[in-house]
Amino acid sequence: MIRRSLRVLLIALGVLAAGAPTASAQFYRNERPDAFLRDNAKMKALVKAVLSDAAKSIVKILNDKKDLCLGTVVGRDGWIITKYSELRGENLKVRFRDGREFSPKVVGVEDRYDLALLKIDAKDLIAVDWRDSKSALLGHFVVTPGIDQEPIAIGVVGVLTRSMKSSDYPVANRSRTSGWLGVSLADAKGGGAVINQIAKNSGGESAGLKLDDVVIGVAGRKVSDSSMMIQLLLRYRIGEEVTMTVKRGEEEVEVTATLGKRPAEFQQMGMDRGLFQNGIHKDLSDVNVGFPTALQHDSVLKARDCGGPLVDLDGKVLGINIASSGRVDSYTVPSEVIQGLLPELMSGKLAPMNPVKKSAAPKKTDDVKSTSTGPSVNK
Repeated sequence: MIRRSLRVLLIALGVLAAGAPTASAQFYRNERPDAFLRDNAKMKALVKAVLSDAAKSIVKILNDKKDLCLGTVVGRDGWIITKYSELRGENLKVRFRDGREFSPKVVGVEDRYDLALLKIDAKDLIAVDWRDSKSALLGHFVVTPGIDQEPIAIGVVGVLTRSMKSSDYPVANRSRTSGWLGVSLADAKGGGAVINQIAKNSGGESAGLKLDDVVIGVAGRKVSDSSMMIQLLLRYRIGEEVTMTVKRGEEEVEVTATLGKRPAEFQQMGMDRGLFQNGIHKDLSDVNVGFPTALQHDSVLKARDCGGPLVDLDGKVLGINIASSGRVDSYTVPSEVIQGLLPELMSGKLAPMNPVKKSAAPKKTDDVKSTSTGPSVNK
């Protein structure tokens, strides 16, 4: 009844129907100027009821100093999925809404999607109820629940679930907190990422990378394609060193590069007013691009809001919010992708070499960092 009431309210507001608002919607607008706002009190109250089930499966991931992100229970016996790149610092904890805390172990990592599977010593947890993300159509409302059942954000599906390419991620939305290698990448036949362009005075050039080099490893992690290499490099900051395993002809060599700051001409490339406004959002995820498959919505999320579920108006989970990529650009790893990855993540075959990256003081710089993954010089 509550969910039906929510749909009736949305129809009355004229937000589920295509075209001009209905007469009743116009009347409602005249009576209540805030009626069309997603965060009006009546909307929030109805949405809160829809979230009652999903909220039971949400946890908070934190360290000794701060809240890092959200996590989502995907197995009754202690399995929790979250956003890998946010797992920084000492003494990680998983906190439930009732105050219980557990020390997690990172048992599996999927670098292409920036996902980590955690295991805690707990039983009889409430796992999420999945629904295929393709059931969410263009313009459908989606909700991001929080650990306390209050909605973090209400949004609308902007782009249907699809396979993503580098060019699908606007320049302004790419991470401003990562270092810049200064190369352009393509998928290599047989695996790895082939370098097809190198920027002058970049970290890649200084390290001795060459055209047609095939990067097959980054910091000990095998690189399957260019998307995975992008995800791995996005975790490094300006001034940090990264060691890559490179196949050069028949020879394999190790190359260590120091990542630099993206030059202004690359920061501004292709940026129109709308992208600029989207890119000035101050709390983007460090790793916010390069996901092979994603559902895109316009919920306003912060980096710490990622790792939790995205639900529809029936309270079913469409996927895991994986990135705040702009003021009104958020990406979700679809439920069907998550479910396909879980068996291998649980198997231990994807155990990380370095489960948690220790927090480090950022190096001083007069500008923010930015990493592009576009078709031009992109890392």
